[in-house]
Amino acid sequence: MKKDALFSAIITILFVLALTVVLASCGGGGGGTPSGGDTTAPTMPTNLNATAPSSSQISLSWNASSDNVGVVGYKIYRGGVYIKSVAGSPSSDTGLSSSTSYCYTVSAYDAANNESSQSTQACATTADGTPPTTPQNLRATTVSSSEISLSWDASTDNVRVTAYKIYRDGVFVYVTNLTASDTGLSSSTAYCYTVSAVDAAGNESSQSTQACATTHYTKQVGTSLSDYATGVAVDTSGNVYVTGSTYGGLDGNTNAGISDMFLVKYNSSGTKQWTRQLGTSLRDEATGVAVDTSGNVYVAGYTYGGLDGNTNAGGSDIFLVKYNSSGTKQWTRQRQLRTAPNDYATGVAVDTSGNVYVTGYFEGSDDGTLVTPGNDYVFIVKYDSTGTEQWTELLGTSAVDYGYGIAVDINWNVYVTGYTNGSLSGNPVPHEDEIFLVKYNSSVIKQWTRQMGTAATTFNGYSHSLGVAVDTSGNVYVTGFTMGNMDGNTNAGASDMFLVKYNTSGTKQWTRQLGTTYGEQGRGIAVDTSGNVYVTGLTGGGLDGNTNAGASDMFLVKYNTSGTKQWTRQFGTTYGEAGRGVAVDTNGNVYVTGSTNGGLDGNTNAGKSDIFLVKYNANGVIQ
Repeated sequence: MKKDALFSAIITILFVLALTVVLASCGGGGGGTPSGGDTTAPTMPTNLNATAPSSSQISLSWNASSDNVGVVGYKIYRGGVYIKSVAGSPSSDTGLSSSTSYCYTVSAYDAANNESSQSTQACATTADGTPPTTPQNLRATTVSSSEISLSWDASTDNVRVTAYKIYRDGVFVYVTNLTASDTGLSSSTAYCYTVSAVDAAGNESSQSTQACATTHYTKQVGTSLSDYATGVAVDTSGNVYVTGSTYGGLDGNTNAGISDMFLVKYNSSGTKQWTRQLGTSLRDEATGVAVDTSGNVYVAGYTYGGLDGNTNAGGSDIFLVKYNSSGTKQWTRQRQLRTAPNDYATGVAVDTSGNVYVTGYFEGSDDGTLVTPGNDYVFIVKYDSTGTEQWTELLGTSAVDYGYGIAVDINWNVYVTGYTNGSLSGNPVPHEDEIFLVKYNSSVIKQWTRQMGTAATTFNGYSHSLGVAVDTSGNVYVTGFTMGNMDGNTNAGASDMFLVKYNTSGTKQWTRQLGTTYGEQGRGIAVDTSGNVYVTGLTGGGLDGNTNAGASDMFLVKYNTSGTKQWTRQFGTTYGEAGRGVAVDTNGNVYVTGSTNGGLDGNTNAGKSDIFLVKYNANGVIQ
């Protein structure tokens, strides 16, 4: 028993001693302060900086803290809430919302888990990562031969749309506002556009649905000197030929002296194919052009020199030049219808077999046949396709007579128009100049002559016919200008344009007169396969509600076969234009040529008067 008690006492003493040793080594026991423990927190991080490199991330950086033992990490707080611990600066906070402001503090801690106070707060706003909505309803509208305007419905954005990017045919071209104009374009060319919206953060929307437009066909050609067109023709393939005169060198050609004739070909797409220029050291003027079914082109006019080796007979001679469709000259004919002094070709036409007819006027007699020396006389000359002269016909009175237009129908009947101050073929003697229309059959036998005018007054009364066209039924249309009241029409105040229709028998069908108080002239006329008639010329006023651009404008008016006006178009600049020739293709497109002293439809004037070519569809919409 005593042994057991002694053994228990010894065990208890040993346990107490062991516990005392353990407590002493842990610095504890009884709540006392241990000796040698780390209780000092690191210094507070300084210069905390917050930046937003993207719409979902903020980058943080700070100056390192110090500690008596060592800093082992940093705690990051967002909006006062602990989010994570990191080893050191820099760091980032990801997965954030765009366009949102976030504020941060940072503290340092050591190995004993002593934590510093939190740093001064730093804030940043994530970038705007939301692009604007896609622009809607993009519209491309042709303004001219060199400009297309664009407009669209505005986009929206969570912050603000700052600009729009324009893409032409998939290529970025420029930045703009809600509307735009694309300038410096090529004529007769299709352009397609898309547009995107951009916000202040540079976010770009997807591109809009594509919108396309084609620039106007309008051509303008010139030199630093004077250039003007007098005629236009279209072949069965839609190629367009323009003729006239130039005092310079067109498209790299060299002027031979004073004025040269020219001929320009455009294909059906409006691309220039070639330019031919022909002249002498004197004046050479082209006045008309015609094209046959094989695409051969005939240009008529007059020259004071000797063209292509021909000899001038004195004064001005008429000429006729033939080119094939490639622009290769085939032959040149030159003739004077009297030994003195001047002859002028004013119109040319071709029949279905390639025979060519030229009209105009001259002074005196032909081939020794006395007419009335010193008076102007009408002539018609026929050549075959090889340039061999077939016959010459004269028409005139003891007064003055001028031939200005010629047409041939499908049966080779020939129609010539102009004006006279005498009595043609038994018609009454006029008080003033009157228009005439004469028909010859294919054997050069005169079928009928019509003469028409108005009553003479102090200033008005005279009428001049300057163009003629014939439809597939043999109906004939003449145009020009009158100073009087024609067939019951009332003159608007100065010279008016007129249009008269005769049937194949020479019976007048109707007369139309159109004008303003400022003066109009019909200069060119054409008829389509449906019998619609187109007249071009010049006006000093505003025809049928159109507004004059500032000087004389070109006009184009369409009548149906019954004489009902379909539409009137007027086109010009502040410097003056005149339409001188018109032609219609097999699709009903209408081409007008003439001269302009300005920059027509977005074109730039080369110096003085330039040549223009404008295209309309059958509805009068400029192309």
